[in-house]
Amino acid sequence: MKTFREWILDEHRVVEPRLNRLQDEVLSATPVVGTPLRGVREQTALLSFPAKAWRELIWPSRHTWAALAAVWVVIAVANVASRNPAELTRPAMATVTPDALSIWQLQQHMLADLSLPPQAKAQSSESKLPSPGKRGAMDWLAREHEAWT
Repeated sequence: MKTFREWILDEHRVVEPRLNRLQDEVLSATPVVGTPLRGVREQTALLSFPAKAWRELIWPSRHTWAALAAVWVVIAVANVASRNPAELTRPAMATVTPDALSIWQLQQHMLADLSLPPQAKAQSSESKLPSPGKRGAMDWLAREHEAWT
């Protein structure tokens, strides 16, 4: 059993040769100025690319595209509905504790020590390093931390 599409195409295949002859007659009677007919067809093919892409890529799967659009709308509505109004009015600033501030200062000091040129590093490390017999490394680190806070 033929589908409706096949039936329509079979009905119109009879007319196709006559339409081709009519097209050739009209095009041969039309004077072409400057560009050959093939160039005109290529130009119109380039201009019709968006319409062709729409017909071949988007339109056949329009139900899928509509479903994706509906899902995005639901996601957007859920996102807007789940917002807390108090969060929108309150500034989003982190609270800085004194411990965090002192750790940050210690990091800045260590970064400054690491970014010194090699000659300055040798001089500064000789003067700042504790002697092994006096105190441990943890005591030295605590002293340096207190010096910078």
